Amino acid sequence: MASPHRPLLSVEHLSRTFRQGGSLPFAHSRSTEVRAVRDVSFDLHRGETLALVGESGCGKSTTARMIARLTKPTAGTISLGGASDVPEREYRSRVQMVFQDPFGSLNPAHTVRHHLVRPLLLHKRATRGELDVKANELMDLVGLSRSLFDRHPHELSGGQRQRVAIARAFAVEPEVVVADEPVSMLDVSLRLGVLGLMEQLRTERGTAFLYITHDIASARHLGARILVMYAGQIVESGPAGPVVDRPAHPYTDLLVGSVPDPRRTAAPVKRARAATATTGCPFAARCPLAVDKCRTEEPEVTEVADGRWSRCHRAADQYAAARKVSAA
Repeated sequence: MASPHRPLLSVEHLSRTFRQGGSLPFAHSRSTEVRAVRDVSFDLHRGETLALVGESGCGKSTTARMIARLTKPTAGTISLGGASDVPEREYRSRVQMVFQDPFGSLNPAHTVRHHLVRPLLLHKRATRGELDVKANELMDLVGLSRSLFDRHPHELSGGQRQRVAIARAFAVEPEVVVADEPVSMLDVSLRLGVLGLMEQLRTERGTAFLYITHDIASARHLGARILVMYAGQIVESGPAGPVVDRPAHPYTDLLVGSVPDPRRTAAPVKRARAATATTGCPFAARCPLAVDKCRTEEPEVTEVADGRWSRCHRAADQYAAARKVSAA
């Protein structure tokens, strides 16, 4: 168990590199390295929701899969309760993942009951005589009717399928749940219900959530803190409200500006593919504040306010401008 004085989950200098091209039988072809995640570090505390925000392809899901031990890091460490060598089965019972596509993550050949009973047996959370009682409790936990027990995934709505996926995750009483875009494939009318369920489970059970999303508005709604990711790096971090109200990185400002708000007028930003340059700031080609230094020197992480960090040469200028906008 984690001490209340130390993080429940610690990620230190996490990186993941993939190779593209160069595969047989084309021996003459050249491979290139894609740095999907670059030197990512953060802590997650018990009972906290930490939101990881960024566009598709920025490395969010790769980070999530490494934390869930579904993808092996190229470098870096992940510690749970202060230990980086937690045995596989124990780790998987303490850290669970809820995927973006509830239909794809549930086996279409099996019933709802099977999906809930299997982890109870696999992780020895119930005897065979206790299975029905435990399964009933899980259905109640996520607000589903017990009449759905014998249904298959295709007979459920998208919201019901995602609630089954959440119930399955909580069958093993996890300490950490990695929720990778859990509402992005749901109708707008269903999203708040699932997000509300996650918040309820956090408060009632003390479960920590790493909430992966491209939607900075829901990140502010659900997260206590926000990490903003671009091109595999964390470019800004801090308390959710201040990060959204006063962005300290131009990319965060872009994300916030894409959310309709009559009080804000977003600066025009060149929307382009993620930068592939090996020098300078990866966001320089899209940044309205970029200067020559941004194109030649990679910025370090700097503190712009108490608990606020930004990876930007012009973080102070961006933060000052954002403060003026929020004060207006």
